[in-house]
Amino acid sequence: MQTIDQLCDKAIKNHNLRSDRALGRILGVSQSSISQWRTKRAWPSDERMIHLANLAGEKPEQALLLLSIWRTEGETRATWQKLFSTLSAACLAIAIALPAHYIDGKNALLSIISVTWDILC
Repeated sequence: MQTIDQLCDKAIKNHNLRSDRALGRILGVSQSSISQWRTKRAWPSDERMIHLANLAGEKPEQALLLLSIWRTEGETRATWQKLFSTLSAACLAIAIALPAHYIDGKNALLSIISVTWDILC
């Protein structure tokens, strides 16, 4: 499971930015907002999380689910984590269950898993 730090770092790397301040300018927030995200004192809005995920080259849907996990505590957090794990496991199970004959080549099963994961997850 990714962290907010990893998403920020990946966005910075993907866009050749020099700092959290530069990332903040793109996201429309201050450098101190990014700092608060990194120290877990605050979290981005849903809209900013989608923008950050896109900058990082990650799926916005997955990023929103992670954001829900990060900004909750206790039983609510455990429930979000369970949902995330269940969805991940379901995607993998579907990928493995698909017949391998749909894709040619010696790595057919791996190809199906990869394609299914990209489509469903």
